[in-house]
Amino acid sequence: MNTITSIPCVDMKGFVAGSWEDKVKIAGQFGKSLQGIGFVAVTNIGIRAETVNKAYTLAKEYFSLPLKEKLKQKSPDGFRGYVPFGQEHAKDSVHRDLKEFYHTTGPTQPVELCPHLVGFNEPILALYQELTNCLSSCLEATTIYLGCDPAEIHLLRQSIEDAGGLMRLLHYPPIEPTADPNAMRSGAHEDIGVMTVIPRATETGLQVKTREGQWIDVEVPPDAAIINAGDTLQYITAGRIPSTTHRVINNPSDRHRYSIPFFGNFPPDFPLKVIRTCQGSGISPVITYGEFMSGRYKKIGIRKES
Repeated sequence: MNTITSIPCVDMKGFVAGSWEDKVKIAGQFGKSLQGIGFVAVTNIGIRAETVNKAYTLAKEYFSLPLKEKLKQKSPDGFRGYVPFGQEHAKDSVHRDLKEFYHTTGPTQPVELCPHLVGFNEPILALYQELTNCLSSCLEATTIYLGCDPAEIHLLRQSIEDAGGLMRLLHYPPIEPTADPNAMRSGAHEDIGVMTVIPRATETGLQVKTREGQWIDVEVPPDAAIINAGDTLQYITAGRIPSTTHRVINNPSDRHRYSIPFFGNFPPDFPLKVIRTCQGSGISPVITYGEFMSGRYKKIGIRKES
């Protein structure tokens, strides 16, 4: 394995197209890396640079539209559609993030929440599918590493494929002189869902917090993507796979930054319980994924308290 600014990088080619022995070997590398810090870069997993580049071109076009045009796709619940600049904040923080974004669930996105841009849907759907396949393979690698039996592996992978993912087109504009001096492009947080795939961003700024409390810069080459565990994966593994704190700092502050994270979900009625190989003496309450997500969305400001 190579390293990228202290984040392990795993070549997944043998896992995607190799023998069972190859899959087990690479799953071990991937799982150990993910367990160590909660973040790992991957290559040769089917994410094409051409697809990513086309999506970024469209993201730049979309976010350059007047606000009144973007508000036509304003999200009714924080789950799909446009979320304006300064609305989201990190959990337990009063400082609003310096970003705006657009959420899509790909083929199930409501027509009324799709941007009115010529040629927008096809390239976005192409990236959505590539990131779906990547996440599915990475979740399978994780379950193999954890020693799950074939039934458990199939259940978790099938459930995440059935639910579909949430792809976020993110725009961090240049920092205005009048901005809150305590605000960041993205405050320190952990992701909510099962697992996240992040193709390389257009600018630097992503940092990950190590177990020792050190912030390290994360950069990936064009042919790699970052995988990180979310709160949901941490929950069902009883903390064995950690949901790691990360942030996006305001450097460089004078340039636009774009990023397209893809969040893996379970169906809303999926029961969250600790998987067999991670169970210990403690008992975690079983709640549905929908209940888990609803509570977290309220805490970060993109869904109103009821």
